[in-house]
Amino acid sequence: MKRVFCLGNGESRKGVNLDLLKPFGKIYGCNAMYREYAPDVLVSVDQGITHEIYQSGYAYTNECYFRNWFPQKAEQYNNSVYGTTEKRMMDFIDTLDLKVETERGNSEKFVVGGPPLYNFAKQVMKNKEKLKEYKGNFKTNVTWIQKDKVKCIKDVQGGQDLGWAAGPTAIWLAIKNEQPQQVYLMGHDLNSDTNRINNLYKGTPNYNPATHKPTPSNNWIVQLNALMNENPDIAFYKVNRTPVDNNSKVNRLQPEFHQHKNLVYITYDELQKSIDNKW
Repeated sequence: MKRVFCLGNGESRKGVNLDLLKPFGKIYGCNAMYREYAPDVLVSVDQGITHEIYQSGYAYTNECYFRNWFPQKAEQYNNSVYGTTEKRMMDFIDTLDLKVETERGNSEKFVVGGPPLYNFAKQVMKNKEKLKEYKGNFKTNVTWIQKDKVKCIKDVQGGQDLGWAAGPTAIWLAIKNEQPQQVYLMGHDLNSDTNRINNLYKGTPNYNPATHKPTPSNNWIVQLNALMNENPDIAFYKVNRTPVDNNSKVNRLQPEFHQHKNLVYITYDELQKSIDNKW
């Protein structure tokens, strides 16, 4: 039986020993999971965390899938980053400190995250107060490319990228790449049992503050529904910390999933029993 473990970053998976899973299937994770654990495949779709992952050096030795990861030649730098080749304007843009850039070294290619800075600079020229707004909410990432193990999502799946969130995208890639009979969904909590965001990395760089309200689950639900509909022969296991409790928004039978006969709810204890019995 071929299985994959697809990990979201909901707090229900906190403390789970992921090394126990490795003998039984590939592990697909997403975003800041790399900070504490290296899954077999890491998926990122948002430019802030994607550039963080790359700039950490993680992608040099670990397989990653990134959205909109299109290396450009060095000679394209001014047009892509600044949006102009006028030296006076480029010098002014540099004074604004709206760019985060890695050391180039011997690299001949780069990836830029964010639009060219020309229009922002023009607005600051008209209204200096705009700079405070931009500094608090905006940065353009420029990452110089080294030898790495990155694949662009769009490049590897026949030119297709569904534009989904990182968690469902990781599941989609795992199904495409591994063709499993079983998919275990861990940390895909969808909701929060508090009035605060449910994410292991809340309050850290490239994530919302710990006091932020819960992230709406609409998109995740639509995308997971599509995956289960399109793969009726795959058994999906939603792994929860505790048994089903319909008073809980995390551990309940998800109302939008009632029609799926290929979805099973289990606990981490039940998963552990399967591991102990070596399936």
